Amino acid sequence: MSDDGLTVDQAAQLAGVSAKTIRRAIAKGDLIAVTVKGRHGGYRIPREAVEALYQNAPTTRPVSPVQELATEIAELRGQLDRITQQLDESNREAAQLRAEVHDSRAQLAQFQDHILKALPPPPRPGLFARLRGKKG
Repeated sequence: MSDDGLTVDQAAQLAGVSAKTIRRAIAKGDLIAVTVKGRHGGYRIPREAVEALYQNAPTTRPVSPVQELATEIAELRGQLDRITQQLDESNREAAQLRAEVHDSRAQLAQFQDHILKALPPPPRPGLFARLRGKKG
């Protein structure tokens, strides 16, 4: 780079675009440039002009719709895989809980049987209760 301005290649590198894009901008009048004659001619472009024109330019190339869709599909597949893993884990936990509930019910039934066997039989009704029961 000289003090006289940037070459097309230098301007392209500074702006993050191709040299062809810089030449197009010069041809359209969007970018100021001085034509240099001689053996190593071409254009000299003021640094300030390049910075002003490309200060808000995107640093990456535009993505085609097909690439956007492919990226979105890949992201959705990743989300689906994560959700599937979560669902599998939830199903394993649910199966474990069902087994624990089954075991707890079986233990409860055994405990109830044990308690019923340990209790004395209910008392027989007394003579008067038996007589009253026969009348009514």
